[in-house]
Amino acid sequence: EYKFVMKPLSWRGKNKILSRSIFSDGKKMQVDMDLYYSLVLKEVLIEAPWPLLQTQVYLGELSPAFGKKLQEFLPAPFDEDLDDEAKKE
Repeated sequence: EYKFVMKPLSWRGKNKILSRSIFSDGKKMQVDMDLYYSLVLKEVLIEAPWPLLQTQVYLGELSPAFGKKLQEFLPAPFDEDLDDEAKKE
């Protein structure tokens, strides 16, 4: 069992991270998902089962299944739920 403590990510913080994660291949804009989720984790983690300064190293060692499970607790780059909420108001 692993213990993670995370702080909420502000709207502005998410937008800054998303902006840093977007790149163009010359034809269209894309999101570097690895960079996006790495930056989000670095921003929100308060406590992890590894030293926080070594987060990038440990992320590279996670199994795909564990990484996917951890990702469930993080905001997606383009959160559809937020879009639906904005349309309701």
